[in-house]
Amino acid sequence: MKDITIRLLEKSEQHLVLPLLGAAFPDYWEQLALKQGKMPYEEISFAAFDGNTVAGHCGVIPYCIWCDGAVVPMAGIASVAVAPEYRKQGIARELCRFAAQWAKEEKFVSLPLYTAFCRVYESAGWQVRDTPSAKIIVSGKKTAALSWERGIFLSDREKENIIRLYNDSPEFSGKVLRDDSGRLHSWERIFAEPEFRFAVVPKMYAVKAGDTIIEIAFDRQATSVADRKRLFYQLGVQKLYLPETEQIQELLEGVELEDITSDEVLHGEKVMILDIGGHDFQNSNRVFFPVTDKF
Repeated sequence: MKDITIRLLEKSEQHLVLPLLGAAFPDYWEQLALKQGKMPYEEISFAAFDGNTVAGHCGVIPYCIWCDGAVVPMAGIASVAVAPEYRKQGIARELCRFAAQWAKEEKFVSLPLYTAFCRVYESAGWQVRDTPSAKIIVSGKKTAALSWERGIFLSDREKENIIRLYNDSPEFSGKVLRDDSGRLHSWERIFAEPEFRFAVVPKMYAVKAGDTIIEIAFDRQATSVADRKRLFYQLGVQKLYLPETEQIQELLEGVELEDITSDEVLHGEKVMILDIGGHDFQNSNRVFFPVTDKF
């Protein structure tokens, strides 16, 4: 890393890293193009420079989760890229360490990330976090399935119903506090995500990605357990990746299940964690990382 310097970028400087991110993540570049040369979501950028040349980038996406009944500030690591001519010099590792030190000073408690390339992050102190298993429903009642639609086709009333049900759903450790700002962890982004499909009825909604249900919520005051099970079977989806809340356990009572690895649900990626603020997420299984809020 001779002559390489790392620093926090001002927002007005973030355009400097867009060519690098565009080359590293072509799909991401399409989003950038739609945003007319700006970061598509609120992201804090750290860049490595060789003189005036951008050699690497590491992004941090701040968000908050519920954990053991309290709100906890997290700093998600994203958009890590190194230019081909600067690889194998430890630049990605040092960028992540630099970002972690900044996050610690800013009082974040943990830095999660999703990756299929664990070695780079393990060398910087991150550990693979075994997430709760996804499940396959191998038996269940046959019933008419509900229809699924992209979020952009939902009515304002349906979106309001989804937001209300989510906010009223049980607070499991890992539940993200979403807003309506258009940031990554926001309802605007979730409704616009092309991979997600929504099934919506007045007292329930569910979200799926591919053939996996990744989110579900019911109006607990207006539905009985029998009502919830009836609607649940109507979803007609074979795989689940959901937190083990009491509400979910009610639905699954009496259903035959089979474990699969969470890697399959996360498209081959694993969750990794670096604790910096007193919470022991690295060695605890109590935090669930929802696919709906994956970054």
